[in-house]
Amino acid sequence: MSILIKNQIFNFGTKDGKPADTLSRKHSYVLQPVTGKAKYSKLHSSEVADSKQPLQTAVVNLDDVTISLSKDGYRDMMKLADNFATFNQRLKYAHFRPLVPVKADSRSWWKYAYRAIEKRRKVTYGKWEEYERSLASYIKKHACSNAKTEDLWAALEEGSGEPVNKLMTTWTKQQGYPVVSVKVNNQNLEFDQSQFLSSGAQGEGQWIVPITLCFGSYDVHKNFLFQTKSETRDVKELLGSPITEDSKSWIKINVEQAGFYRVKYDELLAAKLRYAIEKKILSPSDRFGTLDDTYALCNARKESLTSLLNLMAAYREEDDYTVLSNLISISSKVQNIAADAVPDLLDYFKQFSINVLQYSAERLGWDPKPGETHDDALLRGEILTSLAEFGHDLTLDEASRRFQAFLENRNTPLLPPDIRRAVYVAVMKRATKSNRSGYESLLKLYRETDLSQEKTRILGNEISSVKA
Repeated sequence: MSILIKNQIFNFGTKDGKPADTLSRKHSYVLQPVTGKAKYSKLHSSEVADSKQPLQTAVVNLDDVTISLSKDGYRDMMKLADNFATFNQRLKYAHFRPLVPVKADSRSWWKYAYRAIEKRRKVTYGKWEEYERSLASYIKKHACSNAKTEDLWAALEEGSGEPVNKLMTTWTKQQGYPVVSVKVNNQNLEFDQSQFLSSGAQGEGQWIVPITLCFGSYDVHKNFLFQTKSETRDVKELLGSPITEDSKSWIKINVEQAGFYRVKYDELLAAKLRYAIEKKILSPSDRFGTLDDTYALCNARKESLTSLLNLMAAYREEDDYTVLSNLISISSKVQNIAADAVPDLLDYFKQFSINVLQYSAERLGWDPKPGETHDDALLRGEILTSLAEFGHDLTLDEASRRFQAFLENRNTPLLPPDIRRAVYVAVMKRATKSNRSGYESLLKLYRETDLSQEKTRILGNEISSVKA
């Protein structure tokens, strides 16, 4: 049996299937080879005196299991995450999927593909049917000859009636990408574009921007080409109804982040958009994009810090992992900037971030819940770490309690690996030159552990720098 198991492990990945003495180098193993002892016994039927006595017994004792993650392994995990994201995207169209094999009813499968594409097309700019016919015509025309990029643009332009050649030239013949500013003025939407530069400098350039927008609902969806430096559109003519004082008349530009540009809203539109974020009317990708755009503009000095903080407050009850993880990252960056620029206001920024994240922290708690998602398990560690970094007293107290329990019993369920970094951060937050007990305990843990992950987790908290 041991020979069979060895061959099954060490032959994996070899081309010829012959036994190998070492692990295949073509694979990035997260779980390293495990050693252990196994004892197997079987009773003969004549030896069984009691019918309840098992005929076969096996006892397996494994040594410590080592898990390591290489650069290649990390890339593979990211690819796996992308595959899961693709799978989640397909779930949106799963109810269209036929229940019969392709060969049995290919027509139903073509309908399925069309309906999925059509649903996606409603939130993106383009004339799919025309582009498909133009592409087929282009391939047929140049099947036995050479072609240039401009030939493809010309074919698409001829079939769609859109200025494809001119549009693509603005995106491929100049550097950068635009920021589209939009504001309301007497029931008119005023659009303006300029090159986005993270330095905040005034850039040059003009693009033909495919604008997509929705008004109060994803069902009210419009799109057009923004071809000039500035343009004014009548709201009622464009959207079918005027913008009212009601918060429900919000407008989201760049629906589902389909376009490669940033968006800057005036205060009226930004306030209405905050309502849509608070009520989770916007999709996770739009909630992510709105926050990401506002932070980038604030960092480039094109948006005020007050506008960013007002927007961040709208995410208090956020539950999507991608959005909340971005919120945590931005909160940390704002704190770092405030520490250098306005140190007198640092405590205010910390308390603000604590207030924004506290709802999610209370929802997730410290301990895993039955049936919770993998995203919630990841978020728990990130949120608790951030609260510890911001100096949240309740988080620091609970972390200290769990750390003491861990020092007394390394197998305590109070400190699983998912939240250890948060606890270590909290311990270092309260370490001073006059109170080095937490620091010394972490240093002892570092020296005792054989796990590289644990060493990295401890070193990541800069245990060598003790504050006065």
